[in-house]
Amino acid sequence: MEKFVCVFMCLVALCCTASALKCHECESDQLIGCAKDAKPKEKTCPDAPQNSMAVCTYKVFFETAKSAYKVRSNCGVIQADAPLNSKSQPDCNNPAGGTEVKECRVCNKDFCNASSVLGSSTVSFLSLPLMYFATKYLLY
Repeated sequence: MEKFVCVFMCLVALCCTASALKCHECESDQLIGCAKDAKPKEKTCPDAPQNSMAVCTYKVFFETAKSAYKVRSNCGVIQADAPLNSKSQPDCNNPAGGTEVKECRVCNKDFCNASSVLGSSTVSFLSLPLMYFATKYLLY
């Protein structure tokens, strides 16, 4: 019986800790500044108020006057019935004057808000063997 209670308590503890959303937290003036290799901070998002939902955000802005990028990853809160896209982010829909929105992502999975820069380079790297075999067998 003691083993059962111990296992039950461990399961309850795991369930409670697993419910909070975890996001990368980063602010950078470089496009790859919030990439996973840059090791951005990990943040447990606070619980969202009623009728709201915690989300992770990843935003890239270009300030034309300074000719500089601003990259931000963080926790956010949106209405529970809002779409998981840039439409739920006021600063992506109506950026400050002289600012262009280059990318704006909203997601609700743990650590889903890392920079997408590495994703495309990883795909390119993994496709090298395919390109090698394609050129070797299709062009001869």
